Amino acid sequence: YLPITNKPSLSLKFDEFVKGRSAFGLDKLILKNEAQDQSLLSEHLTYEVFRRAGLAAPLTAHARVTINGIDSGIYVMREPVNKQFLTRNFGADQRNGNLYEVETLDFVYDPMFPPLDDEGVDGRKRDDLVALANAVRAATPETFVATVGPLMDLDRLITFVAVETATVHWDGFAGNNNNTYIYALPKDGRFILL
Repeated sequence: YLPITNKPSLSLKFDEFVKGRSAFGLDKLILKNEAQDQSLLSEHLTYEVFRRAGLAAPLTAHARVTINGIDSGIYVMREPVNKQFLTRNFGADQRNGNLYEVETLDFVYDPMFPPLDDEGVDGRKRDDLVALANAVRAATPETFVATVGPLMDLDRLITFVAVETATVHWDGFAGNNNNTYIYALPKDGRFILL
């Protein structure tokens, strides 16, 4: 926790009190203080590399933030990974797949841990993630493509890991198994990393 005077990162939810309210077409916006990156460029540039590699990545920009008259300085504004993000990247017909947030625990060994948006609503279950975890654990190097390929877009996985490696993204899936989303695209049920 950081007090307002110490430049905290913030999550702004524009429709929290008035349904349908938005800013820049978004109902939510993340303001990152970038305490671990004084250049304020790493996250912004890395997401651009992801997009240029053909991968879905949040939009970012820089903003000067003032809170209650206190100049908090420059922040990185980031689009949240939510239904609006999924619609922008994949289309309205692809926004209702299962979206899991991977935070520090390997979902392959505990597929019950990552939060699932709207779990239990309208019969939404995590059977897809359990099946992927089982397939990864059962696969050998020789059978990995045949076993995991039907459940995960392996071309996107390889590109995702390559971009994380090339950008030295130490706090993502390949580096620290953190700050990553895994999404099951409704069109074919295969997972991709975000």
